[in-house]
Amino acid sequence: MPCFTAISQIRGDPHITTLDDLTYTFNGHGEFVMIKANDDSFELQGRASRVVTEGIEQDATVFTAFAGQVTGETLVQLELNSTKDGVGGLSALFLSHY
Repeated sequence: MPCFTAISQIRGDPHITTLDDLTYTFNGHGEFVMIKANDDSFELQGRASRVVTEGIEQDATVFTAFAGQVTGETLVQLELNSTKDGVGGLSALFLSHY
């Protein structure tokens, strides 16, 4: 099995660097497939929501959750920012098939 190293990152509102080192700014809101293995053995999804400042939705987005799963294994979901203000806490959900 081939092995490779790649780094991806998401920062800000959100600025994304892909696994093949392309960079762009993305302000869509909704749920998106962030990474999917060619053989469907792994998938990472992200949820982006509009920023809320003092109760008012802004024209920027932040990632508020991620969920990932290796086929046949436990699904892991991380809620990163339930307040949608860029400051919220972290909660985790682990769903198992067992």
